[in-house]
Amino acid sequence: MFGTASYLGVKRAIFDGAWNGGRLTFLTRTQEVLDDWNNPRQVVHHYRGRLSGDAITFILQSEGGYSESLPVQFTATRVSDGASEPVR
Repeated sequence: MFGTASYLGVKRAIFDGAWNGGRLTFLTRTQEVLDDWNNPRQVVHHYRGRLSGDAITFILQSEGGYSESLPVQFTATRVSDGASEPVR
């Protein structure tokens, strides 16, 4: 699997993506900086999702940054092909 994913509106490349029996798993990576721009840390974001109808319920957990990150649960829903932004 390949493509991009966006949690907060910035597209990130998908790594190690897999689709198996209605379950989706993949990673994205970002960098985090605290005070020293010459010392960024790589953050790995682990996504685990389960398909149900036109929605995927995800659990997102990040590791490797400057602060502790607790798992976040959210639901992604399908939007029409012509939609430019998700409906809120």
